[in-house]
Amino acid sequence: MKFTVFEQIKKSLESVKRYALGEIGNVANATVEAVEEIAGELNNKADKPHYITVVIPTEGWLSDDFDYPNYYDIVVEGITENDRADILFLPESMKTAAECGFCNVTETLEGKIRVRAMSVPKKAITTEIRFNTNCDAVNIEGVTIVELQNGLNQKANVLHSHSADSITSGTIDGNITISGSVSEGYVTVANPNVLKIETVNTSNNTIIFDTAFRNYSTTFNRLIVNMTLIFANDINRNIYTIKSIDITNHSIIVNERLSLSRRPYYIVLDMDIHRCMEHAEGSHTIAVDCSHAEGGQTIAEGSCSHAEGGQTIAEGSCSHAEGTYTTATGFSSHAEGTDTQAKGDCSHAGGYRTIANDYQTTIGKFNIDTMGGEEQGITGSTFIIGNGTNNSARSNCFRVQYDGGVYAKAAYHSSGADYAEYFQWKDDNTNNEDRVGLFVTLDGEKISIAKPNDDILGIVSACPSICGDANEDQWKGMYQTDIYGRPILEEVTIPDKFIMLPDPKNPEKTIKTLIQKAHTEIRQKVNEDYDTTQQYIPRSKRPEWSAIGLLGKLVVIDDGSCIINGYCKVGEGGIAVMSEQKTRFRVMARLDDNHIKILML
Repeated sequence: MKFTVFEQIKKSLESVKRYALGEIGNVANATVEAVEEIAGELNNKADKPHYITVVIPTEGWLSDDFDYPNYYDIVVEGITENDRADILFLPESMKTAAECGFCNVTETLEGKIRVRAMSVPKKAITTEIRFNTNCDAVNIEGVTIVELQNGLNQKANVLHSHSADSITSGTIDGNITISGSVSEGYVTVANPNVLKIETVNTSNNTIIFDTAFRNYSTTFNRLIVNMTLIFANDINRNIYTIKSIDITNHSIIVNERLSLSRRPYYIVLDMDIHRCMEHAEGSHTIAVDCSHAEGGQTIAEGSCSHAEGGQTIAEGSCSHAEGTYTTATGFSSHAEGTDTQAKGDCSHAGGYRTIANDYQTTIGKFNIDTMGGEEQGITGSTFIIGNGTNNSARSNCFRVQYDGGVYAKAAYHSSGADYAEYFQWKDDNTNNEDRVGLFVTLDGEKISIAKPNDDILGIVSACPSICGDANEDQWKGMYQTDIYGRPILEEVTIPDKFIMLPDPKNPEKTIKTLIQKAHTEIRQKVNEDYDTTQQYIPRSKRPEWSAIGLLGKLVVIDDGSCIINGYCKVGEGGIAVMSEQKTRFRVMARLDDNHIKILML
């Protein structure tokens, strides 16, 4: 039977070649003819698909020794172990399914469908199960002949588009130019002209639209009576025609009977207008507004966005969502991993169930939802590593603030063994001498090599554990500070921010799109003496500065007289000599003839 079907569809495959020359009508007609010829065989020898909406409870689960040890049996009359069933989670149940480790693969048994999970769900899970009663027969699942005809006759510049499974046999030779949107795979949608459904009234076939959705006015004004529309979500598509339009109430009435109540999230696509380039591929994917969706049950909703993986959503303009159950909401945001949320502009969320706000990067798992940054401000967190255990027990193990503050949950570990601070040499060390291991004394704010009778500041350190007053990245005086070194702040006005995006009406042109409204921010005040043309050299690379160990374990040069467990003092030239009196410098070990390790107290 399968061989017969593919022989019958050869006509459509030959026509696909002609499509590359713009003959889309030939593709539609040839495929419809082929389908009509086998319609009788399909109706007689292949059972029709079935859809059931099932609420899986928290009770009635059993367990065994499988990889997914917990299972629940859904009773379905007539199903056998030879049949196939696919399960899809409704959006409101996706998080619950992820939390319990729900298996996406079902088992079909005599009279029941078995679903599995790593643990019993804490909440009821609403699913849609799709199955055929004889999978060994020809399986054109989820499609009727009328739907297939309508899908092929739509006015869309697509390589192949219909209301169910894609035909993927055959080859196309030569150069192919595709104008407009591309939809491929199973239940995929690619379209720039989109209206989002807010509510549906199935009693009078009325649809009310979400007026806050992008380009609402422009797209709504394109609607005309008798226009053919494709209603789609992450599961399937249906075709309807407009009976009447109510501009005041932002709604339409369709001629056909609505049956959309089981899915809470819908998008309406005007398939008569296709000018922008979108690309939807894989299974149950939706791409709008010059975006790209691939994988399974992904939605690329934002302009120029990209969604891939499984059940990911790229909502923000120029955003990217990948992995599983991730959402990228902010402009230029990026979500990866599992169930992560990049909510803020220019944010990045990775790992497991992390949340990132404006100008923030989060990794790890279950981080605390902390305020992000601003375009020019110094408040909020810039980098967070989460180490929580669940949504109710979120915590951080590491956090960096925009003002430079660093917070950690446990001890800081370093290979160095002394605390040091940077000091400037009085002679500027013009000869670039290596003075590590010598005692120094303080003269005002600057240092010199110590003499036997000097007050000792410390020892020139080679590898400190902590080093203060470093100013490694920028000039110390870059920002204005008060007498205590606290930054002086100022309020600034940030103007509207725009980006040029492809025009959905004409992709060869761009439109100016507002991505951030004008607002005020608090930032550090830049010093008027700061010269942006000068290249900054960090203190660690300049001979006039040295890190001076003030406390801890240090290596010092000696004259060979110091003994272990004894004490040392300063000799000529800043080196150590044995001391018969107790000092701050206890000898711990001799390293060679002229170097000892001391503990500086």
